[in-house]
Amino acid sequence: MERRDVQAGVVEIPIRGAGPANVLDSDAMARLEVALIAAERRGAAGAILHGPPGRFAAGADLATLERMGGAEAFEFGREGSRLFRRMERTSLWLAAAVDGHCIGGGFDLVLACDLVLATPRATFRHPGTRFGFPTTYGGNRRLPARVGTSPATAMLLQGRFVSAVEAHEAGLVTELVPADELRSRANERLARWIAAASPPVARSLQAVFRTSARLPLHTGVALEEAALRAASLAGDRSC
Repeated sequence: MERRDVQAGVVEIPIRGAGPANVLDSDAMARLEVALIAAERRGAAGAILHGPPGRFAAGADLATLERMGGAEAFEFGREGSRLFRRMERTSLWLAAAVDGHCIGGGFDLVLACDLVLATPRATFRHPGTRFGFPTTYGGNRRLPARVGTSPATAMLLQGRFVSAVEAHEAGLVTELVPADELRSRANERLARWIAAASPPVARSLQAVFRTSARLPLHTGVALEEAALRAASLAGDRSC
């Protein structure tokens, strides 16, 4: 998979899915997982995930899912879960650069990223609940943590398209940028964000951000305290 360094410590990872919708099939998810592992081994600090112009990514084709037997569907779900667990555990800071449609598993992919930049023509949709295929890739817990329970409930149950402007207002999208500036702005923002905090603090924040959303409030608070205590001790040792 093509990758290139843009800012110091930041790599680009293209999403190369199937067909004109850029579907996250088994091969696409495997390539993404391999690219993340390769970036980690190269010592990258962050990665930009992007699709072709006008398309970010779509989840599995519904017609394909309907044709799958139980064992095949289970294996497909397990492959996706492995990718999203890798994204949750990675030391990389992840940014999504979204242009055009972002549907189903593609939406889950965005929700697993730390920073989201989108063009005005980006649209977001999770239609699975309307067709009997609710997501198993973490979107059901990440979306409420990102935008709040009530907006997330409406988005998931209605399965409607959410415009880039609405997504930005809801807090799902960090910044709206012109299409011709999307990837360069994503790289600049992510590199600046990574450089702004000391490494121990950044690692602690990353652990809190990615883990506490699925924990009870009191457990999340305890995690935050432990992480920040560890960061303080690391800072003392580095002085």
